[in-house]
Amino acid sequence: MNEVKPKNSKGEITLEFFYTHYSAKERQQIVQGTYLNVLEDYELDTWIPYNYKWKGILNSYTRKYPAHHVIKAIHTAEYYLQESEYHDNKKTIKNFTKKIGGILHNRSLGK
Repeated sequence: MNEVKPKNSKGEITLEFFYTHYSAKERQQIVQGTYLNVLEDYELDTWIPYNYKWKGILNSYTRKYPAHHVIKAIHTAEYYLQESEYHDNKKTIKNFTKKIGGILHNRSLGK
């Protein structure tokens, strides 16, 4: 029997390993961690509005699309944070989350 290799030649976790060794809940947590890490890079993680249901939004993305697609969309949407002038940090976070959803939707149409 072939064993699933955890990492490829670049040292990245393989998709096969990602989907066979992590539960759906663990994949959701990885997506949430990626989202928070990106916001932290721009010092926006402390500005997430208290009543903003970002975890629920990301979990719905992860249920609808493969988790690795959501992670790629998070990194693609990062351009928005690079261009944002941070006039309203809470609005910036909400727009960033919407951009992720828009990217996922547009990519799904291109199938």
